Amino acid sequence: MWPLTLKHNVYLGSLDVYVNFEENITAKYGVVCEGWPLLKFCSPGDIGSHTEVKVLNSTWKTGTEKFQKMSKAEFKQRDKDRFQQKLLADSEGSANITKSSPIMEAPASVLPANETTSHPPEI
Repeated sequence: MWPLTLKHNVYLGSLDVYVNFEENITAKYGVVCEGWPLLKFCSPGDIGSHTEVKVLNSTWKTGTEKFQKMSKAEFKQRDKDRFQQKLLADSEGSANITKSSPIMEAPASVLPANETTSHPPEI
């Protein structure tokens, strides 16, 4: 419907590229969708109301919404930001695992009477 063809035969009119657009298109090709007017980013075929389709069509026609290729500097910065977010998410996830994971802490009922922790014995 709104063709923008990229390398590797990625066609932005196909339905599957809208799923996880950030990973599938932006991270690989540096293309973003600017000015999306709806709450949910999805394939135009998945829009549920005639009014939303009309709004989306209007933004395309007026140029308010468009697929835009990022500059090399923008792409590089976005890649750095995504990397930092991933590191932060991974470190928060591992902190939660070490603090409250049932694998790390055995219930007191299964420990011998003289043991109060689930740390492995020293050799």
